[in-house]
Amino acid sequence: MRTASGVGEGKGPWVNLHDGFFGRDNWDGFLQGGDRVTLDSHPYLCFGGQSDASMRQRQNEPCQQWGQSVNKSMKSFGLNNAGEFSNAINDCGLYLNGVNLHTRYEGEYEEEGPWPRIGSCDQWTDWTKWDDDMKDAVKTFALSSMDALQVRPNITF
Repeated sequence: MRTASGVGEGKGPWVNLHDGFFGRDNWDGFLQGGDRVTLDSHPYLCFGGQSDASMRQRQNEPCQQWGQSVNKSMKSFGLNNAGEFSNAINDCGLYLNGVNLHTRYEGEYEEEGPWPRIGSCDQWTDWTKWDDDMKDAVKTFALSSMDALQVRPNITF
């Protein structure tokens, strides 16, 4: 890529490396002094242990779980980005785990299990029943995620 685009400031695109789901710490010092290289991660809360806590109760988790590692990696690696992230705090999304593989939240997901049943996904999947507080909690969670990942949205709510 550098042969085609050139080396040095202002020459060519950034090269984006995915962290391979190994976590940012494992990339400390890799390509020290690299030319226009960025580290991409895809952080999620929904694939781990499940919780019956509300969206409002979990609104600070992105900062608590990702903020420090992003700050550290920005110093030790360089530019970081989050190629994707989600507002999902559980795995209730339709086919999130694969077609007909069910959910950890409802205790029916078989891989890496057994998983205890936390509750029904109905409250999470029927967005038409979300009240203003739930919608505001989702927004606050999204903003917390963007803050932790140092995403600077060019939008207003």
